[in-house]
Amino acid sequence: MILSVLGRELQFSLGEMLAEHLGGTRSYMILPKGKEDADIVILDSKGRTPIMGYEVKIGKISESEAKRAIELNSFPRDS
Repeated sequence: MILSVLGRELQFSLGEMLAEHLGGTRSYMILPKGKEDADIVILDSKGRTPIMGYEVKIGKISESEAKRAIELNSFPRDS
């Protein structure tokens, strides 16, 4: 119970900070059965178009989870 409350508070706080940093609006998304869920979704300033999505975790993650996070967040940058 305590960890779930802490997790929600952490998610909420991070969502606020990321939205402020990116100049967007925070929102949250949970997909059915926990498949590929994005915990925090930052929308444009009008709240219409997604800018970025973040998965929030508390505690240790496996090596494979870390590698997958890098793969999902690596994209070609404009030169």
